[in-house]
Amino acid sequence: MVPKVENGEQTYVIDGIRTHVTIAGSGKLLVLLHGLGGPLMWQRVTEPLSHSFKVVVIHLPGFGESDSPKKHFSTRMYADFLSRILDELKIQKIFLAGISYGGQIALTFSDAYPDRVEKLILIASTGMDKGVILVRGKISRAILFVFGKYVILQSKFLICLFGRFSFYNLNNRPKDLCEKFYRHLTGDNKRDVWLHAVENIFTEQQETESILQRLQLYTLIMWGKQDVTLPVRSAYLFQKKIPNSQLIILDECAHSLPLEKSDECCKILTSFIQSS
Repeated sequence: MVPKVENGEQTYVIDGIRTHVTIAGSGKLLVLLHGLGGPLMWQRVTEPLSHSFKVVVIHLPGFGESDSPKKHFSTRMYADFLSRILDELKIQKIFLAGISYGGQIALTFSDAYPDRVEKLILIASTGMDKGVILVRGKISRAILFVFGKYVILQSKFLICLFGRFSFYNLNNRPKDLCEKFYRHLTGDNKRDVWLHAVENIFTEQQETESILQRLQLYTLIMWGKQDVTLPVRSAYLFQKKIPNSQLIILDECAHSLPLEKSDECCKILTSFIQSS
């Protein structure tokens, strides 16, 4: 039986953190986990998917409309936090989709709470790409952290400039995406949280490799063929390491699949979830 979860914009206080959740539709429970792009990444698919599922979009701590944690959250801490939110909503089992860093969190959650996930969907997920060497050393990370916080993330222009690489066709980017994303970064400690998440991506890859060795869930892997943020080679690595997986690559699409190819994403997700 699907629990009765009230639709609409909801706010919950979990471990002292005011957490924003968007809930829409009815039916099987589909939880969408965003990455560094925040919950705005799901804005074009939430309503269409709600025609088939009860869709739950969680603004993770420090992102979107949620408050920031006072400490550095690891990926496992985000996974545990998701479990606490589901407990608050009285939800036991879900279909779980994560994009980019949200995919890494989804993998960690599926490993820590395997009985709570029906199927897993990884969309351009982090965890396999080794990234630039500069991010691996503590001193270089500290320098990049300062530069990112006080230069790049302080500038709406630079955020918008670098964000363009998430799209194959820039005309597919929502007109107000830069403005809204910049506003989401202006809250207390929001920039620190964003940069700590970047650090998690490049310092927790051994954990991800270990999780993939244990993963038994039926998993859908989706990727944009022209993704320059996380090149498509990572998709094939995930497929190789997850025995029970299906890979779909979308052409003329970069990293922001749910925004750039929203109709295709909805059709693919719906078919995968509803298949036996």
